[in-house]
Amino acid sequence: SPRFNPLQPLTLGVVTGLTATPCSGPVLASILASAATAPPRDTALQLLAFTLGYTVLLTASVVSGRAVMSLPELKGGEKYVEMALGGVVMAMGATKVLEGAIGDP
Repeated sequence: SPRFNPLQPLTLGVVTGLTATPCSGPVLASILASAATAPPRDTALQLLAFTLGYTVLLTASVVSGRAVMSLPELKGGEKYVEMALGGVVMAMGATKVLEGAIGDP
């Protein structure tokens, strides 16, 4: 079994914080803001749902990354996978920008 590297969890946390916070931060902020007026039960359920959703995404990203890297025919080809997925993300972003500029069809 591979040796544990303590920098791996730290790196995952930093990368997750830098990439996910701009998207999930406003959602978490709205949940916490509603906590001022909502009953504690409702706030707890909203935080639980947020946490479960976040956990599912993080788990899926870790599992899929390990699965891709464990396939011998893909080792060395991850550059192309990254480029393809980057193109998909850029296309989605361009679609949203155009949608905002010309309106929803």
